[in-house]
Amino acid sequence: MLEFAFSSFVTLLVVVNPPGLAPIFAALTRGYPEKRKRETAFRETFLGAAILFIFALAGGVLLEASGIAAYRRSR
Repeated sequence: MLEFAFSSFVTLLVVVNPPGLAPIFAALTRGYPEKRKRETAFRETFLGAAILFIFALAGGVLLEASGIAAYRRSR
């Protein structure tokens, strides 16, 4: 179980790529006051987490509906 959690966390880091996105965030928020930067970072982190969570729950169903993959529910 711990190995699966670690593997999932590493995969998430590879997909999200925080070190690669930090310079983009810094460039896009240049000139923003610190308070606005924090609010922007929180809002976008929450939005990204919500999107990942929704696709984690419904991704298989969406792939099946679009004909990309066969989705089998475990019983």
